[in-house]
Amino acid sequence: MKFLAVIPARGGSKGIPRKNIVEIEGKPLIEYTINEALACNHFENVIVSTDDAEIANISLKLGAQVPFIRPGDLSQDTTPMIAVMQHALAWSLGTSQIDAVVLLQPTSPMRKSHHIQLAIEKYIKQEADCVVSVVKVPHQFIPESIYRLRNGLAESYILNSHMPATRRQDKPTYFARNGPAILISNANLIKAGSLYGQKIVTYEMSVEDSLDIDTTCDLEFFKMLMASRRHPTG
Repeated sequence: MKFLAVIPARGGSKGIPRKNIVEIEGKPLIEYTINEALACNHFENVIVSTDDAEIANISLKLGAQVPFIRPGDLSQDTTPMIAVMQHALAWSLGTSQIDAVVLLQPTSPMRKSHHIQLAIEKYIKQEADCVVSVVKVPHQFIPESIYRLRNGLAESYILNSHMPATRRQDKPTYFARNGPAILISNANLIKAGSLYGQKIVTYEMSVEDSLDIDTTCDLEFFKMLMASRRHPTG
């Protein structure tokens, strides 16, 4: 099977200006994702989809392909990811046949090449329409633990349910998309306008590896993680 890696990286960012190329430990943020994608041996191409000349130049120097500058109408805050992936896939289909597209957000810098490899292997083995990376939801945040206020009184969020379980071991396990750090979608589904399809397989990642940089607090936490690895204590 042939896989295309797509790293979406707009120049605009409201929460953290120029987020995709902000430097951490001497590397622009996008470098962490490009390096891991290039280390994965499943890809026909690793492309960066960007509307920004500086991001394009940095990505090219790091070894990724930037075969186009993404049009402005596909680079808005409201642009759906499916449109970005369709645009990248349309370019790729002009060069080779692609079976699936692997979306790798540059805001997930803790995701490593072995995560990508394992997710792709799951996609192939289980003949999935889609593989999405997930993280286990902390027990205190699952629906059975959530209350809402009605007329000043706490009410179980789940309607018509009994009192939620209070012991962690009695609660069901839930998973949430972690960014997602990895999203593998069948190429035919993407062309038809869908990312997930019917047969969705999950790939679980740890809380630390699921870090999704969206705020300045996320960015500072990532800096601390990298510094602690460079200078371990104990």
